[in-house]
Amino acid sequence: MLFEKVNITWSMDRVNNVLDELLTFNTVELTDLMKLLEDIFISSQIPENTIVETIVENTIKENTSVNVNIIIKSVPADKKITLLKLVRTITGLGLKESKAFVDNLPQILKENILKDEALQIQKDLETTGAEIFIESI
Repeated sequence: MLFEKVNITWSMDRVNNVLDELLTFNTVELTDLMKLLEDIFISSQIPENTIVETIVENTIKENTSVNVNIIIKSVPADKKITLLKLVRTITGLGLKESKAFVDNLPQILKENILKDEALQIQKDLETTGAEIFIESI
């Protein structure tokens, strides 16, 4: 009986690790994973509405419905012009406002946006060497 209990705990640790990893996936990755799992399991005569599908669908919903703020903490001096151009593109600010924004970091670039959008913006901004922080709200 003790062996079974240890085995169950170990299995739950593995499940929790997988779930933690799933939470880092973006919507496209989760959709691809769900299709792959459907191909594997449905072809093996497992009913369509499996626990795995439910987990993936719930993770997609959770991932896309979380709202965050994206904050630019700093940027290297030699990359300020590149960052300024990106800030203008992302926010729609004019040249003068964008320059003032970049000169007065740290600042919130966008507020109350979906996590997926924030992650894409973060990826774009990090190409300039900017230090980015995503704050859950």
